[in-house]
Amino acid sequence: MNLSGRGVALSVCSSVLFALIPGYVQQLAPLDGVQVFAQRVLWSIPAILLLVALSRQWATLAAVLGRMRREPLLLLATPLAAVLIGVQWGCSSGRRWPGTCSMCPWATSSCRW
Repeated sequence: MNLSGRGVALSVCSSVLFALIPGYVQQLAPLDGVQVFAQRVLWSIPAILLLVALSRQWATLAAVLGRMRREPLLLLATPLAAVLIGVQWGCSSGRRWPGTCSMCPWATSSCRW
C-alpha cells in the first residue's frame, strides 16, 4: 500500500474535526437536533458546489450524476443514507432512538432509552 502524505494529513484533519463535533453541538444549545440537522443539510449543498468549483471537478460531478441515473440502486441508496445520518444526528435532540446514545457520549445522561 502506498500512502501519500497529503492523504494521511487529510485523514488526520477529518478525524480531529469529527472529534470536535460534540463540543460544537453543545454550543448550539438553543437549537434542537432536527434544526441542526436541517441546517447541516441545507448548507452542505452550496459547500459541496463551492468545493467542486474550486477544485474544477465539474466533469467528475457530471460523471457521478450520470452513473446515478444509469444505476437506479445508487439513486435508491441516497435516501437510505439520509435516514441513517438523520438517526445518528437525532441523538443530539430530545427525540432519541434506541442505540444512538452510544454514538453520542455527551447525550447519554439525558437519554430516555
